[in-house]
Amino acid sequence: MERANQHAETDSFFSSDEASSQSHCKPLKLTEPRPPILETSLRARPTKIKSSLELELEEFEKIPKFKARPLNKKIFESKGDLGLL
Repeated sequence: MERANQHAETDSFFSSDEASSQSHCKPLKLTEPRPPILETSLRARPTKIKSSLELELEEFEKIPKFKARPLNKKIFESKGDLGLL
């Protein structure tokens, strides 16, 4: 019971102290909103997802270019030796 009474006395002391300190504060004013500084914007390597068109163009550039070999004219000059009539 003593502890309850002691708590009640200290509680009233702090509550009266807070009320008197709030009356001496500066008048409140509006603050300017600022965007948050996120960790992701400070990364050394920004994340960028390539579109499907960009990915497709990169794959197309990696494909080796097709180049036909020159035609061997002996194939046309032969008379069926190689399987052509």
